[in-house]
Amino acid sequence: MSSSPKETETFDVDFTREQRWIVHHRVVTLADEALAAGTQPPAWLVDLFERLEAGSSTITVRQATELRADLSDYVTDGETPQADEDVATAALEDLSAIEP
Repeated sequence: MSSSPKETETFDVDFTREQRWIVHHRVVTLADEALAAGTQPPAWLVDLFERLEAGSSTITVRQATELRADLSDYVTDGETPQADEDVATAALEDLSAIEP
């Protein structure tokens, strides 16, 4: 059985240093939340973390979709600092070209 295109098709995303920091922060936060809930982080999240740690600029459609959802929530969270909102919004714009 082969993986779906969402899992295997990759795109290059040219995040700025600040965007990469926000994305990394959100990925780590999502992994921490899963572990705190007693579950393993999903495979897409672990793979994205490994890509970010390796300095890769490629992500899958699935990762882009999941990341867009999380960043959208992060931007609208009243607790998010304005500077983070601005950077996360810019990252969302960069991810908007990747369609599921």
